[in-house]
Amino acid sequence: MQTVIFLNQRGYQNFNFDRIVDENKFRFIAILQPESEKNFPQTIKKYFSKLYVLPEQEKRHFFENLTLPYNHIKTIVHDEIQLAGSSKKLTIFCMDEFNLLNAAKLRDEFQIPGPSENDILPYRNKIIMKERLLKCNLRVPKFCTLDKKNLTAKDNNYYQLLVNKLGETFVIKPTSGASSVDTTIIHDVDEFNTVTQKITNSPFEFEAEEFIDGTLYHFDAIINNKKVMTSFVSEYSVPNIEFLHGHCLATIPLRDDDPLVKKIKHFSQQILACLGLIDGSLHLELFHSTTGKLIFLEVGARVPGSGIALNYAQMYEVDMYNISLQQTLSMPVNYQKKKPIIYSFVLLIPYKKGKITRIRQPELNSKVDITWNIKVDDIIETTSANVFELAARAIISNSNYTQLYEDFLKLKQYKAYDVV
Repeated sequence: MQTVIFLNQRGYQNFNFDRIVDENKFRFIAILQPESEKNFPQTIKKYFSKLYVLPEQEKRHFFENLTLPYNHIKTIVHDEIQLAGSSKKLTIFCMDEFNLLNAAKLRDEFQIPGPSENDILPYRNKIIMKERLLKCNLRVPKFCTLDKKNLTAKDNNYYQLLVNKLGETFVIKPTSGASSVDTTIIHDVDEFNTVTQKITNSPFEFEAEEFIDGTLYHFDAIINNKKVMTSFVSEYSVPNIEFLHGHCLATIPLRDDDPLVKKIKHFSQQILACLGLIDGSLHLELFHSTTGKLIFLEVGARVPGSGIALNYAQMYEVDMYNISLQQTLSMPVNYQKKKPIIYSFVLLIPYKKGKITRIRQPELNSKVDITWNIKVDDIIETTSANVFELAARAIISNSNYTQLYEDFLKLKQYKAYDVV
């Protein structure tokens, strides 16, 4: 029997365990932070032999609250190996951005099959990934690691040095972050000083990066035996960072006959070849700049979140969640995309600080299925700090793709609600 250790802290409801669980072949366990255990779906618990819940820790940064302490999980894995009789009888499964390196380190330390730390690092550290792509002559934004010693000196000369290197407008973000958390666009020295005061004492490393003016796209793919088995190209309505400033965020799959899709797929596969193809799912973001160039932004070795993968499953009958798990368990997989009968896209609506005075339903030609987490007179204490904090989520669908895309464009101007 194979013991499968899950390090995911979210998203268990997205797996179809009925199709996968075989009590004679697999024993499922999960290692969870206390908050993740509280949110673990009751209907899923029956598929797991054990849920390890780590000790409660003081409230920390969003990243740290999702990252499992390595020494704790190392002890659990060691004990599970003793129970199983061999590390060959263990499998580590993780699609959680903040625990991918933990999973890789465990595999390396205990000689468990699967992607190693060296495999995962180029998909996790934004400096390493861009340095490697530069060596392959692939276009990336100009960038540099922020020197915290210079930040603490409050030296405007350092700001000017960054402007000279990156341009008048640039972006500051964590080198190993996700979901645009702690990401800020810098327009002037005052904004720079405000942001740097916040990050000087942060336990994380930050980088400064050239601001790219253009449309943001994402390339999502499933890799097996170092080959792209199936892939999707989608367009964002706005860059993800705008969601943190109160803008609605939509993402629509593009049709395979769109001329830009072929270019994006070719560019993306060049990127993957340079970084090193690893089996599983991945989510890659890139800009199509106003000058017509494709420019890499970042990539993660995981299924796309925010309902994107679920939308692919609905449209194309390709379920990235379950395929990723089936691949890990060496089960047979069908990668074939079906031609959509109904086209659809995801709409995410953020929280905005204030008292809600009015809510507007989207007025579109397409069908709108929306779930609101707010109502009039609610008082919102803080604006969304990441794409998991949603005032509402919607699926917009239509059998006519042209109409659907027109509605997607309309939503760029959509104001979901008013606050005072």
